[in-house]
Amino acid sequence: MCIRDRVSTQSTWGMLNLLRGCQRAMGAMLRPSLPMQSSAFGVRCFSEFFRERDKQERILYYTEQTHFWKYKKLRDQWQKLKKKKELRRQRKALRDLTKTPPEPQAEKLVTHSPQAEIVLPQPENGIFAVVKIGASQLKVTKDDQVVSEWLKDYEVNQQIVFDKVLLVATKDYTSLGRPFVESAKVYATVEEQTLSKKVIVFKKKRRKDYKKSRGHRQRITILRIDKIVHDIPEELLHRAIPLIP
Repeated sequence: MCIRDRVSTQSTWGMLNLLRGCQRAMGAMLRPSLPMQSSAFGVRCFSEFFRERDKQERILYYTEQTHFWKYKKLRDQWQKLKKKKELRRQRKALRDLTKTPPEPQAEKLVTHSPQAEIVLPQPENGIFAVVKIGASQLKVTKDDQVVSEWLKDYEVNQQIVFDKVLLVATKDYTSLGRPFVESAKVYATVEEQTLSKKVIVFKKKRRKDYKKSRGHRQRITILRIDKIVHDIPEELLHRAIPLIP
């Protein structure tokens, strides 16, 4: 080894020793400000900040390892659909607030034949009505047994009066409600509060080994129509319109 190589080697080791000395000095300056913790191998200094950061990094790493990317995609897709549905609901609520409902008008009476006179009162078996029960519209006549949605406020053998009648018709005339026929009422009696027939809800995804079967029975109310009452006022008779002029 020549003298030049010895000098370069000694200078390199000198620089390394200088750097190590600087590191020790900086560690001695920072050590009093950090919490100390003793162990079997000596005294170690830890920082709560770095300990908490390491914990969060470990949690993030294990989360990414355990959650499959397909699961993440499905989860995000479900959240996007939920957000879109919420936005649609908000837009619908805004439209309902800005929309002005039409003003109710008087009912309209249409006679089927201008020569024939209207016989009042009409026989009970010769009249039918379209009544709104809950969210459904049902065509009913006397002694009909109808199935409606669950009416939880009524008990068995209790009589109900429905005044939301949309239409009343006989062989002589037809009374149209705009929106309801104010002079008509439908009387019904609750016969049974029960459940509907079981409906099987079956779900399957092919090539995914996914099958699910579930039964559902809806709560319903069975009604018996007692009578349909339609009292036509004199003013409405004068405003009657013939179907065939």
